[in-house]
Amino acid sequence: MAIIAFIEAEDVIEKILKHLGLWEPKPRPPPRLDTQRDFPYTPPHLKATSYHLTEKGNALMSDIRACWKDLYRGYCAIFGEQEANRVNDLIAKTNHTR
Repeated sequence: MAIIAFIEAEDVIEKILKHLGLWEPKPRPPPRLDTQRDFPYTPPHLKATSYHLTEKGNALMSDIRACWKDLYRGYCAIFGEQEANRVNDLIAKTNHTR
């Protein structure tokens, strides 16, 4: 199959999509909430993304860990250690499911 033409006229595109019943977006249910995370969640078996750090990424890990420790200390100062641990655990769990 080859593309022989493009329709660029917006009014024509709108008429075609209205005729096909595709102009108005269809309502969809909100994303389900994971009861342990309290935010929209995609089950791990539906994810197909994997990543690996480059040499530059690996070189940054010590700086990232130091920044994370500073952020954690800030959480402790603002929220207290118990809440800071809860936030830290929540973020860690989120990152491990990606």
